[in-house]
Amino acid sequence: MKRLTRILLITAALFSGHYLLFPITPPVQAAPASGLHLGNNPDLPTLTFYTSGLATTPQLPLWYAARKGNLLSHCNLEVKVWKTIDDLRGNVLAGKGDLWLGQTHGFVQAARRGAPVKLLAVTAWRKFYLVSTDETRLHFADYQGETLSYAPTGSPAVPILQSILKSDRPIRFKPGQGRQLAMLLMKGKITAALVPEPMVSILTMKVPGLKVGENVETLYGNVRQSKPRMPIAGLAIHTKLLTQHPGLAEAILDELKKAGEALAQHPEDGAAVLPEAFTRFVTPELVTASLKRDAILVERAREVQSELKAYLDVILPDHAPSEADLEATLF
Repeated sequence: MKRLTRILLITAALFSGHYLLFPITPPVQAAPASGLHLGNNPDLPTLTFYTSGLATTPQLPLWYAARKGNLLSHCNLEVKVWKTIDDLRGNVLAGKGDLWLGQTHGFVQAARRGAPVKLLAVTAWRKFYLVSTDETRLHFADYQGETLSYAPTGSPAVPILQSILKSDRPIRFKPGQGRQLAMLLMKGKITAALVPEPMVSILTMKVPGLKVGENVETLYGNVRQSKPRMPIAGLAIHTKLLTQHPGLAEAILDELKKAGEALAQHPEDGAAVLPEAFTRFVTPELVTASLKRDAILVERAREVQSELKAYLDVILPDHAPSEADLEATLF
């Protein structure tokens, strides 16, 4: 019962999110890792890193770089876990912090509003899946003309699918209501949903007969005739560091890329590098299960500018940045 209660609390936190600035992670949660310090070299700058206790692949390369790589030979880290999306968005816009984990489109929008931020790296590429208890209906096309529940509210997977699935009978996407959506699946009140990892793994562990179906990023890649991925989330850096500590951003990026390559070869190490304080919400078992469908990849933001532009044009149809505006937000 305690394990089930814990899973439901994780489920409620994940599904309570609104995709505003940082939609991969929930807007309300405890702060298990606030006050965590990594490195104690007085001759190095100490960077404040704002993150979420429930993020998996987007931040694993940083933890690997800190615990098994050489990141701490360049800086110390003070970790802060945000409490609400408004709180985090306010921190970014005010320039409070040095490194932030969040959605790519959130950082781009913040930078265009004058925030002292540049997107450093994209670290989340595959997240969204159809899950269903009906193994004969594991494709999004099976739900055309029907209602399909999804979570969290504001998921970028919805505009992506709407742009892909051209039909006279479009899917009616219905946002989930936190824990209620998870409970509806568990009780069989609904048979399918569109959800991200690690929620996919949580639900497959708890809902009897739940199958994992089509992947949104694969569909997106097929339509664009490109790789099966989307530049969903990543790490951003405060612009002051570019002048106060020349070369530091490049060094951090280099360590992240090395860590990403190592984790891609041995994803099982991902669960081992997650700080113990974060296992309160995302257990090592959940990380391991999630990585079977997720992808660990670190790309310099500027090197995937064309992918970012195509992605942002779809999910921000009325506010998509121009090429020049986008380039100005990327490191």
